[in-house]
Amino acid sequence: MLTKPTLKINKIFKSYLSLLLILILISSTFLTTSCTKQQEIKPEESFQLIKTAKVIKGDITRPITLVGRIRPKIKDSLYFEVDGIVSYLVKQGDKVKEKEVLAEVDSITIKEDISSKSDELKSAKYEYDKVLTDNHYFEINTERNKSLAKKTYEIANRAYANSARTKEDKLILEMAKINYEDSLLEIEKQREEYKYKISEAKEKLNKAQTALNETITALEEKTVIYAPYNCQIISIDKEDSKKITAYEDVITVAGYRDFEVKIQIDEVDISLVKLNMDVDITLDAYKDKELTGKISYISSVAKVTEAGVFYEATVDIIDKKDIENIYGLTADIDIILEGKKNILIIPEVAISEVAGKKMVEIRNEDKSITQIEIKTGITDYTYTEVISGLSEGDEVVISK
Repeated sequence: MLTKPTLKINKIFKSYLSLLLILILISSTFLTTSCTKQQEIKPEESFQLIKTAKVIKGDITRPITLVGRIRPKIKDSLYFEVDGIVSYLVKQGDKVKEKEVLAEVDSITIKEDISSKSDELKSAKYEYDKVLTDNHYFEINTERNKSLAKKTYEIANRAYANSARTKEDKLILEMAKINYEDSLLEIEKQREEYKYKISEAKEKLNKAQTALNETITALEEKTVIYAPYNCQIISIDKEDSKKITAYEDVITVAGYRDFEVKIQIDEVDISLVKLNMDVDITLDAYKDKELTGKISYISSVAKVTEAGVFYEATVDIIDKKDIENIYGLTADIDIILEGKKNILIIPEVAISEVAGKKMVEIRNEDKSITQIEIKTGITDYTYTEVISGLSEGDEVVISK
């Protein structure tokens, strides 16, 4: 027979046991239900895990982007042809008009040259004046000598007429005639000599005058640098008020209207790049503006570098969008190598390569998946052209 405390303990134990059995049954039922749900995945639910894209019609372009630095089409380094002390009338960055004075040089060399040429001119003028004076007195003496020779001959003629006209008389007359003619010939000879001396002295005088004029002109031209065209001052290459030597670059200018970009085209793309192709140009400094240009030059000779084989080319900037400070900026050049419009396209990620063949997986109407071979065309590496194997509206698997 059990006592009351013993009965109370038994009741408590039975209660705990009953509660434990209930918990075990509930857990068993939950686990069974959970396992059943994981195993029974419906086709519709599996289908929801596959991502697809439709075959559509669209446009594809294949661009390449090359980087270059903008530079002016015209750029010149200017210099003086004489030594001297330079002084500038402009500063770096200034925009100037054609024939505007940019710099001057104080040249001792030219000043000394002018002094020397002036002395040469004075000497030439003295010689010219002297020969003219000598010729003047020669002409005065010539008339007197001709008159004297003529009178001598006339006297001989009269003497012969009044003589017995012997052989001796005739010989005297002939000698007088010869002397007269020789006098006239000598006078003409001396006259020609004076003409030559005058001509020579005049030519020397003219040369001396020309040399002085050229030196004076050189003082104006060789000691002043003018803007060769409408341009911008790129750099002041020598210190102001300092001595410079002849033919030493003192100032660099460039046109500020026409610009270009030098680029290098990879050998794999060169066959697709043509002269006069349109390009788009973007600048790091002006990302909100897109410039336009054209390819104006392509080298016919490849340039081999450590980075590869390239062809040098030039892009002319056609429209710079009124950007003033464009010189020296970095430019991205976008060239459309090829493009097609209204073609069948699919995402590039849908395509895989199996044994050298381009393959895609398509989802059929019954939700099944089939792998098929396709033929592809151009790509921009996001979308790819489908030449055959798919139709517009087909669904291709892009991930699963």
